[in-house]
Amino acid sequence: MKNSFVQIFFRNTHHIPLLLALAAGIIGAFLVYRSTDPQTTVLRRVVMAVLRSIAIAAAVFMLADPLLLAHHREEITPSVAILLDNSKSITISDKSGDRREKLLSIAYSDDFKNIEKKYPVYRFTFSDSLRINGELKFDGNSTALGEALSELLDTASSLELGAVVVVSDGQNNVGIDPLSIAGTYPFPIFTVGVGASEPAPDVAVSQVLANPVSYANEKMPVIAYIRSWRISGKQTEVSIWEGNRKLGRQKIELPKSGQVIPVKFEITPEKAGTHYYTVRIPKLGGEISSSNNAQSVAVKVLPSRKRVLIASDHASWEVSFWRRALEEDPHIEISLFIDRGGGDAKFNRFPSDTSALNQFDAVVLVYFSEAMTPFVA
Repeated sequence: MKNSFVQIFFRNTHHIPLLLALAAGIIGAFLVYRSTDPQTTVLRRVVMAVLRSIAIAAAVFMLADPLLLAHHREEITPSVAILLDNSKSITISDKSGDRREKLLSIAYSDDFKNIEKKYPVYRFTFSDSLRINGELKFDGNSTALGEALSELLDTASSLELGAVVVVSDGQNNVGIDPLSIAGTYPFPIFTVGVGASEPAPDVAVSQVLANPVSYANEKMPVIAYIRSWRISGKQTEVSIWEGNRKLGRQKIELPKSGQVIPVKFEITPEKAGTHYYTVRIPKLGGEISSSNNAQSVAVKVLPSRKRVLIASDHASWEVSFWRRALEEDPHIEISLFIDRGGGDAKFNRFPSDTSALNQFDAVVLVYFSEAMTPFVA
């Protein structure tokens, strides 16, 4: 149901003086144009008097300090978001029964159908990410419930949400704490649990961090964060792999339930290119699933050093500036060519073909002869 109306208020309380001023102005306008010099037609005098009266009325209107208030009321039926856990942990059978069958029976139950009859419903699936109308394959490698709630909150206003229903085993093992996000919601979140009420013993590689860019033949750190539930105090091995090649391993003692410990590796990539490193933990006794016992990170490895040629017609302070600035980066190798003599480049004349220039990753021209520029291009 929609309801709209508009009101005008005048904040200037001196209404009577303003009305008198308006009346005097209009009468004065017609008296002024009652006769003109030179004489003109009656119609023209009336038009000028009316225009003058309109200008006076506008001025008085503005002096009255008008305020326009528009009221609009619309009743909107709030929608409901249903979040269904699509991670591999739902395929587990525990003492409570088959989690997958329970989730499907809840998702398509008469209770949910009754909700759809009363309210607009948006169905989402989530594991490592949130997907609207996603297919329930139960193949997600992690359960990021906190991330899903955070992403849903960003779109809540556009969906006009009034409530959220979460169907999950509650095994949030990646990303932010769902309780911290739930506290920021302006509407209720209802949870429907599947599986045993007590979490099963589990250990997870919750996150792996590395610099997105590294250099060949230089050590780089890779940090893995290990989280455990109801399995603390046990000794286990954490290893890092590239493909089928083990690069390192460490023995650790698992942290207390729900806590995280970092494990740092130092590796040295040998070749340039994109490398994928995987941190793994073997499946421990009591774990129902090992789907979250490994996680990977990608690193772009650049050649060990970039070769840069600085070429100039003559020595100058600009050449010195460029050389000092580039030499501050240990990953850049500088060669200097001075056309009038000097520098450490391995050629006496600037090359007239690309064979000698192909060895450089970049060429910096400083006060360079225009005749030589086409060779670089």
